[in-house]
Amino acid sequence: MLRKIISCLFIVLFIVSCDQKKETPDNKDQTSSIFYRRISAQPETLHPIRASDAFSRYIRDYVVEKLLIRNVETNKLEPVLAERWEISSDYKTYTIYLRKGVLWHDGKPVTAEDVYFSFLAHKDVKYGGTHYFSYLENVEKAEIVDTHTIKFYAKKKHFGSFEKFVLILSIIPKHIYQDHKIKRNRILVGSGPYMLTEYDQNKKIVLKKNKNWWGNKIRKNKYRFDQVVFRIIPSNNDALLRMEQGQLDFMGLTSESYFKKTLKAPWGDSVLKKQIKNFTPKSYNFVAWNLTNPLFQDPKVRKALGYLMNRELMNEKFYNNSYALTAGPVHTQSQYADPAVKPIVFSLEKALKLLKEAGWADSNQNGILDKKINGQTVEFQWTLIFPAKSIEKHLTIYQEDLKKAGLRMSLKYLEWVSFTKALDERNFDAVTLAWSPGPADDDWNPRQIWHSESIADKGFNFISYRSAEVDRLIESAEEEMDPVKRGEMLKKVYRIIANDSPYSFMFNADYHFYAHSKKVQMVKPTYQYGIGYEFWWFE
Repeated sequence: MLRKIISCLFIVLFIVSCDQKKETPDNKDQTSSIFYRRISAQPETLHPIRASDAFSRYIRDYVVEKLLIRNVETNKLEPVLAERWEISSDYKTYTIYLRKGVLWHDGKPVTAEDVYFSFLAHKDVKYGGTHYFSYLENVEKAEIVDTHTIKFYAKKKHFGSFEKFVLILSIIPKHIYQDHKIKRNRILVGSGPYMLTEYDQNKKIVLKKNKNWWGNKIRKNKYRFDQVVFRIIPSNNDALLRMEQGQLDFMGLTSESYFKKTLKAPWGDSVLKKQIKNFTPKSYNFVAWNLTNPLFQDPKVRKALGYLMNRELMNEKFYNNSYALTAGPVHTQSQYADPAVKPIVFSLEKALKLLKEAGWADSNQNGILDKKINGQTVEFQWTLIFPAKSIEKHLTIYQEDLKKAGLRMSLKYLEWVSFTKALDERNFDAVTLAWSPGPADDDWNPRQIWHSESIADKGFNFISYRSAEVDRLIESAEEEMDPVKRGEMLKKVYRIIANDSPYSFMFNADYHFYAHSKKVQMVKPTYQYGIGYEFWWFE
């Protein structure tokens, strides 16, 4: 599973593309170089369909290509493997004309047969890509016209259907991935600018420039490093130290690291840091409650748990007050976030009142609230799992405030693979994560996380949230082409979910923070819709 989610201290860096040939020099040989960047956990798998965590996506976007991408400056669609495309007047037929002369990494040509296979495999549960189903469900069939032309047919006119489809579908070689029984967790083959050449478990993943990449001649200002090496460094402090020692060229920073841990040399000398703001949809983090657990089935209880999270203190202590308090299930700057919905502010008094109304009391005077559930006395205690040790200090503050209300929360760290397995199997009481928009989400795609259909088959609705009204509104919004009417529907979805409190919403990152070695050269620290590190080079 883990999809687009990351632990709440990981910075999401979007890999999108553009052609800005006038902005960077293309008359120099800048490829004799190795670019080192950090990921904080080993990917669950590198299989291009089964993989869904952020770490595998960072790697995959160097190796495997899509039909189209978004321009990092304008956010408009632009060609990659699809040299051009047509959409019928009824918005139900998409004709894709493939770029000719494109080769897979093993030298075989990319054809419409591969695109057809990729489409079928993404929609086939045997390949394990259930997390893609909500993006692709409206496109029901495909037809090969010739070796470089393919048509796709949508079930109905659907807002954003084409964009979601072309931005999500990874095009992979049929002759490599056809047998779904072969796991291929440690290999990755595509047509992109880099090839996977080494996988040193829990240490590093090495990508080497593809000399036969079709873009080498026409996109000389992109992907100019000879190698990209991902160093797997779970500890944030270790990563900062290795950044200072010159073992990394790029890493995301938490706001705490930016404001408190990067104040002395070599910071500002051989290592530089950036605080940037752009128009990319922002991530938000949260604590999520497993709604199949009787402890968390009452909305009053869930709202009380929100009142007991002292986010103001966490923001001041760890984030230099650089984060906004999240009020609902999308970032606060979104057009679908209703400004009338205010963040829940810490209040022990309000929490105790709600818990009492929900029937919780300390009947045996042992300091822990209890209640009869299905005829049995149950004490209010549970375990919260988390995938990054750096978040534990935040959770400890929460843990202590919960104790004041008579609630007991245990904390359990799980390494990434075990953590994602627990989510897939729904084997947890509570969990802390962050949602980050993917390449097909201009702003908000609530179906993946909040529609009841996303509960099954390791879907993103791992807390088993159900609301018939939310389902109905999501479905209606998808078919509404009028942006004003669609916006009102999604704002109502936002209000319902915020009121139901299936998460205790935490922070919305207004800024991106990152660090880079001084030898990294760039046109500017960010583009309008992404950082644009695919355009970087070494002096």
